[in-house]
Formats: sequence, C-alpha cells, structure tokens
Amino acid sequence: DKVDSLTDIGVENAHEIISTDGFETRHFVCDGKHYQVELKGVSKEGLLLAYFSNVTDIIKLSQEIEDTQREVIYRMGEIGESRSRETGNHVKRVALYSEKLALLCGLPAEEAKLLKTASPMHDIGKIGIPDRILLKPGKLTEDEFELMKTHAAIGEDMLSGSNIDLLDMGAEIALCHHERWDGKGYPRGLKGAEIPLTARITTIVDVYDALSHKRVYKKAFDQNSTLSIMSDMVDTHFDPELYAIFIENLPVMEAIKEANKETG
Repeated sequence: DKVDSLTDIGVENAHEIISTDGFETRHFVCDGKHYQVELKGVSKEGLLLAYFSNVTDIIKLSQEIEDTQREVIYRMGEIGESRSRETGNHVKRVALYSEKLALLCGLPAEEAKLLKTASPMHDIGKIGIPDRILLKPGKLTEDEFELMKTHAAIGEDMLSGSNIDLLDMGAEIALCHHERWDGKGYPRGLKGAEIPLTARITTIVDVYDALSHKRVYKKAFDQNSTLSIMSDMVDTHFDPELYAIFIENLPVMEAIKEANKETG
C-alpha cells in the first residue's frame, strides 16, 4: 500500500524502535503492530512518500524461532553438566555472568546476547568422556586427564560447520575455554589475545561459578577463598584486563549468583 504521509498510519503516535538516516527502510510499532516502512522521498507538498507493510507475523515467527534455538541450546548445555553431576543452575549462571561481563567490556548488546546463549555449551563435549573419568571423585591420573582434555575438541566438533552464528560461537567457546593467557592451556596452546574474547570471558565466569559451588571432586569454596584462588590465576589463566573488570563489578556477579542459587 502506498501512503502520502507517515501520519496516514499513525506514526506520529508510534514508537520507532529502529531508525536510520535518509530515505531508507525503517521499522515502526503502531497500535501493537509492526510495520516495515520504506521511505521514498518528499512530495511537492512536502509530505514524505512511503510504502509500508504489516510484518507483525513475520517478527513473531522470528522471535519464536530464536526462543526455540535458545531453549534447545540451553538444554544441550544442561546435558553436558548433568553427565558430570553438576548443578542444573550452573549453565544458567554462566550464561548470565557471560552476558553481563561482555556488556561491561563494551561489546554490543546483540553480541553479548549471543554470548549469553552460546556460553552454556562450553562443556557440551563432556558427553564424549567416559563416566569412570568424568565422575571420578579423586585426582585424575595423567592419562585420564589427557582423555578429559579431549572434551574441548569434541565440543567443537559437535557444534562447528553449521554456518549459524550462534553455533559457531558455541564451537569457538567449547574449543577455547581451557586455553590460558600464558599459552599453557589446551587444546591448542593459544596465548593472550590469540584466545577469542568470548572464550576469555566464559573462562573467568565458569571458574568463578565452579569454585563457588560443590562439585563431585571438591567442596564449595567461600567468597574469600574463591577470590584468593582466582587472583593467583591472573596473568596465567585469565586475561588481566577482563579480570579487573570482573572484580570491579563483583557485586553484580554476586547478585546473579544469589538470584540463581541452588535449591533443595
């Protein structure tokens, strides 16, 4: 449908949620409905010329697909954690920590949201680790630890090759979340900024949550003990600048932990 003025569809009362300069495509919400509006120019009377279409159903379907993807990926992350008898809220907390730290680091909101969805898959490769190793309460032997380390590559293999941004990021995190800032991590021995930022963020928050909660091989540490252990890992395991941002905003992380604590 062609209109001579945006006022013909009530745009003067609408909430513009995406705006661009010049005569381009814009997205408006009017009376609860979404409109894709293509601005064409100005008429001799000074009115904006535009074509518009109702894209409410398309946007609703897109949101449903996105929500489904997020739920499936979250469930996949839970599978990896449940195999090693970790708490159900671990992947949820890691997701929330990751998004918050990404925003604090200055990442765009859309990228931080993507990280929130992808980070729960960091240990999905544990599916391929035998129970005798994954559930062993004591220290692993050297051979057992070598086998345990393969979960990083297994996770990448499971998630890579889809050409979907979300799964590509998940594959990147799964592969690299055990890399270390000093280059002594695994599986590739990446060092410093060679390690993807997404993995550097996930590493910090994963360690924070793992230390703060009981695991099959350890008790939960209190906050002072957790921070003492983590401070010793700066410049070796952790990106020092990222860790400084994490510590500066520790109350925010504590609030996330408290809001998603274990029950029962």
